[in-house]
Amino acid sequence: MVQNFLLECLRGDDEIRFNKSRDVLMFWGLHLGEQALANKELLKSLNWEDATANDPDFRAALEKVGKIITRRS
Repeated sequence: MVQNFLLECLRGDDEIRFNKSRDVLMFWGLHLGEQALANKELLKSLNWEDATANDPDFRAALEKVGKIITRRS
């Protein structure tokens, strides 16, 4: 499932896949009308520096995004 792949990329250690996955989420939110993903602050919380530092705000944002994108599957 695409949603699981995106989450794995956001949890992973490949910066390029991480950034591309975040771009997909931005597209879903801003261009396809997924209102929960249109939250710019939430998407800003998904950044590589915080991910690699295991920042609590990043982990909270990732958990929230995970719930949003897997709720319909």
